[in-house]
Amino acid sequence: MFKAIDVNHSYEDCDVFVSLAKMKEHATAGITLAIKNCFGILPCTIYGDGSGVDEPSLRPMGGRGPLHAGNRQPSKSALPENDPASPREGGYRIPRVVADIAAARPIHIAIVEGIRTMAGGEGPWIEDSGMVDPGVMVIGTNSVCTDAVSMAVMGYDPMAKCGTAPSRRANRRKMTAITPWNWLKLWGPEHGI
Repeated sequence: MFKAIDVNHSYEDCDVFVSLAKMKEHATAGITLAIKNCFGILPCTIYGDGSGVDEPSLRPMGGRGPLHAGNRQPSKSALPENDPASPREGGYRIPRVVADIAAARPIHIAIVEGIRTMAGGEGPWIEDSGMVDPGVMVIGTNSVCTDAVSMAVMGYDPMAKCGTAPSRRANRRKMTAITPWNWLKLWGPEHGI
């Protein structure tokens, strides 16, 4: 979606960047794990509904409509979208913005906590969402692999085609089933480590 993104210098200056995310489903993105967790590093002062036109706003105001729906370009202090005529639908845009974030600011340690979490959506405002207790935690140094394993643990195929669960318009509330994969190396007290 973007050739480059503007973030606070602290994300570049830090020695180790850790994403500590909840394992949960998301109404637009399908899932939100370590990489999607970084969506929040994009400042609303540049990429938000209330951002300035020419310069960032002084205070963050409003949501991230420009990222979700493409209802406006970011402040002119940042690069515009690669293709301003691209689809304006969140299911198209959010995965691409998340991929841009992952490329611009790689995660050194990805921690996905699924001890107690939401299923069916990212919060109680999503109809048919609710609490579940998977009792798992996934940690890795490759955020793409960590998220793929987390998806598998949630009961989803990380290589599934668009339109299949957990993506939008697909059946949700599957996360109550933990999927053991025999090729995973499991660490923890119950595995002698």
